[in-house]
This record gives sequence, C-alpha cells and structure tokens, in this order.
Amino acid sequence: MTRYLHVEWFVDARDCAKLHVAALIKDDLKSRRVFAFAEPWSRYDVYQEVRAFRPDKSAAQEPVPDGRDMTVVDERPLSLELLKWMGKDGFTSLKQSVIDTIEAYEDSLK
Repeated sequence: MTRYLHVEWFVDARDCAKLHVAALIKDDLKSRRVFAFAEPWSRYDVYQEVRAFRPDKSAAQEPVPDGRDMTVVDERPLSLELLKWMGKDGFTSLKQSVIDTIEAYEDSLK
C-alpha cells in the first residue's frame, strides 16, 4: 500500500519561542504577523534524519518519499531578522532539531 504524506513547513519550538518573545518586546512589531517558516518537511525527512543519526534504530514501516512545498514565504526575512536580533543566526535545521530531540529523550532515560 502506497501512502503519500502531506508536506508541511517545519520550525523548531525554540526558534518559535524566540520569535514570540521578539514580537512581544519590539515596539515596531505592534499588529504585525511574524511567520515562523524554517524549511519544508515530511515524515520521510524525519525518518531519514533519525536513520542517519541512529542507524541501529528501525521504523515499523519506511515512509514513502514525497514532493516539496515550493511556496515562497515573503514574510520569512522578517523572521530571520528577528532571530538575528535575538542572537540566533537563522533557523534551526530539521536535522539539528531531530538530533537534539533524540539526545534529550535519551538523556531523560538515564
């Protein structure tokens, strides 16, 4: 059975939190929307990152590769500017977010 997965946009929760704080404390952002779009992702992408980081782990079923959302997000430069203002050079990648999540989970088991 072939399953196609809907591709969405990803943002690390830590980056999203920084953008929320920036939107609250910067006066020039009053009534402006701040969009947190790091990169497109799917379950297949997450599977590939987990597999690369922990090759000894396996999934019950490998997801099917899928397409990409090619949407251009015009508001993304504002988010990048705000992250820089908050001391962060760009969005956290899906790869780094997956690694950090795995490591945090493994640390919680100790």
